[in-house]
Amino acid sequence: MNIYFLVEGRSTEKKLYTAWLTHLIPEIERVDFYDQANHNNYTKSGY
Repeated sequence: MNIYFLVEGRSTEKKLYTAWLTHLIPEIERVDFYDQANHNNYTKSGY
């Protein structure tokens, strides 16, 4: 499963989603770019 988040906030939302995902789905890993996501990854984009 891969997840892509588009957030509006400058810092709070990015921190919140990272903490939330690592708590709920510990095996998921963050990637910096969408094309790096292949299995159990997530990435964030926003302002």
